[in-house]
Amino acid sequence: MAETSKLALEAFEARYSPEGLFLRYARGRIDSFWKRQAFLLIGAVSLGILVDVMFGLLAVALVALVDLGDCLYLRHVLHRFPGGRLSPATMRKTEITAILSTGAGCAVLLATVHVVKDPATQILFVATIAGAALNAGLTYSYVPRITILRSAIIAASLGLLLLHNYVLQQTPLYAVAIEGAAALMAGQLVFVACRDIHRSFRRRVRIQHERLQKSVELEEANDALEAQTQLLERHAMVAHSANDCILIADADGKVEFVNETLLRTIGRRREELVGHPAAKGIPLEPEIVARISTAINAKQPIRTETTTSGPDGRELWLEMAITPLTDAAGDLTGHVNIVRDITETKQKEAELEAARQAAEESLRAKERFLTMMSHEIRTPLHGILATTELLQQPEPARDRDACIATLRESGRTLLDLVDTVLDVSSLESGRLTLREAPFDPDRLLDALEPARDAARSASLAFEVTKAPDLPATLTGDAGRIRQILAVLADNAVKFTDAGSVRVALGWQAGSLVLSVTDTGIGIAPEFHEAIFESFAQGEGGCARRFGGAGLGLSVARRLARQMGGDIAVESHPGAGATFTATLPLRSETGNAPTPVTAAPLDHARILVAEDNRTNRFLVERFLKDTGAELHFATDGFEAVAMAKSLAPDVILMDLSMPGMDGCAATRAILETADIRTVIIALTANTFESDRAACLAAGMADVLHKPITRSTLIERLGRARTTMTPDRANAATAEPPRIRTA
Repeated sequence: MAETSKLALEAFEARYSPEGLFLRYARGRIDSFWKRQAFLLIGAVSLGILVDVMFGLLAVALVALVDLGDCLYLRHVLHRFPGGRLSPATMRKTEITAILSTGAGCAVLLATVHVVKDPATQILFVATIAGAALNAGLTYSYVPRITILRSAIIAASLGLLLLHNYVLQQTPLYAVAIEGAAALMAGQLVFVACRDIHRSFRRRVRIQHERLQKSVELEEANDALEAQTQLLERHAMVAHSANDCILIADADGKVEFVNETLLRTIGRRREELVGHPAAKGIPLEPEIVARISTAINAKQPIRTETTTSGPDGRELWLEMAITPLTDAAGDLTGHVNIVRDITETKQKEAELEAARQAAEESLRAKERFLTMMSHEIRTPLHGILATTELLQQPEPARDRDACIATLRESGRTLLDLVDTVLDVSSLESGRLTLREAPFDPDRLLDALEPARDAARSASLAFEVTKAPDLPATLTGDAGRIRQILAVLADNAVKFTDAGSVRVALGWQAGSLVLSVTDTGIGIAPEFHEAIFESFAQGEGGCARRFGGAGLGLSVARRLARQMGGDIAVESHPGAGATFTATLPLRSETGNAPTPVTAAPLDHARILVAEDNRTNRFLVERFLKDTGAELHFATDGFEAVAMAKSLAPDVILMDLSMPGMDGCAATRAILETADIRTVIIALTANTFESDRAACLAAGMADVLHKPITRSTLIERLGRARTTMTPDRANAATAEPPRIRTA
């Protein structure tokens, strides 16, 4: 680890720093104190022999005392500054103690030479001084300033010795010169020896420092290499397990690496890609390959989207981000291709686009619907309101019958439009339910009366034929079949200016076939399907020319398909058209059920539960001359109370009333054991769910507003016919009355 080498280097640098070297010098001086004292003891004995015992003791005591002071201060420095960070003042004090220690020794030696006056003593002085100089020189690598100061004192002592010999001992000048030269030579030898030792020391320190530095650098490089290796291993692991596809190629475009995701995505084996040109690994369009190659050669990154074939043959959308790789010199060394499967994203984008277009089309359809509805509703409303205003004139117009016919036609048109819109809503929501029952096919022809009248008014021939093999009884929703037939016949008359309209009822392979042929304007083949869409009327000007909401054929075909059949068209422009509805129905043996004959309403007691004043007025006027006894209730609670008190033969029950609705009132009435009455719903709610709710509550029949007088009287008569014999005989012979609660 590089940390260990760094610690060793830091310790080495601390050891050989100026502070570290000083601390080592101080420890060496302290550790060798007793060795120096032993040497001084020998000197004291020598001085005692040569000079005087007291002189020797005093001289040695002086040197030892000064040396002790030097060591004590150095010890103080070691304890106070263990880290070696010394202040300049402390360094000056250590220099002073070193000067005193060296100066005391030199002074004792000079005093000895002066007292003894023997040449042998001077030899001892020179030898001792040379040893002191060598000792001082050896510390130069640790404390150079102290070494220089001590060497200066030693050199000064030699100078004093030469001066002593020349002045006090009258030594000849040439002899003093020879002694000086000898001293210089000895000093030169000591200097050279100390210099070589110091250089060797510095060289050894430098070599050790360089070795430690290289060790640190080597370990750092090893650590970096290991970290890089681990990083590469992690990158390789990430690349292999990445969700994105990764392909790496060399400068020649040959694949060096691919991950598992890419192999799974394109359904290839590794050996099929590695070592082969990258352009052949993923099948791409030549234009895309050229763009990628141009970008790589230009050393420019490129991002593109393209398609290719997946392993299962399906189309894959790929997003490719290609980055060229270069070396330090900027030369191309390869490229990395990050590929992402965006097929699902593209599918969602396509779905969103389709949804957006559908929403826009829905908005346009809504606008067309509102525009069409505004026109189709306002037209009959204008006829109703304008005709009503004419009838309110002080002198009614002479064409009163025409005004009434206009009112009736406008109201019928408006009702047909509302019914058609409700049918569209029910069909689109899946709420429309077919009511199958046996019926006589001849009754379907009743639906042709409006078209027959319109054809007569337009001077068109209107023919109806029925196949001889048509069963006498069929099972199906006769009302919806009549609606389909009426739409086809009405359209034929509407789009025929001259000629004829022929309606044929046939039976083929278990299906009722309704065929309507006209000699009208015809339909271009490209519009054969469009006319069955909501708000469609063939070519652009049809709506303005012929009117209508464009919903009839759409509803008719949906009804036919809900019955398991369909409506087809054969037509060409100017050649008329033939619409054929094929409706699978069950044929029944025998005749259809005989319609119930409506009984007269003379002396019939009828309770009308209706909260709307206009509707009460209309029912009253419709039944005014029928001989029926009328009673009125304005909410469900009143209806229940009056049913219990009056025991009516028939109850006309509105559904939406305050307090208690019609279904709740019906259940409350029928729960009374002594009441036997027929309840008929009279409601503006036309959905099948509303009809089912009425029948579930116990009502016998459902009438939808608006209703004609003849239909109301007929249905009330039927209801009276289905009464029990006791109730029928119990009808009073009193004159008709009209009562309200």
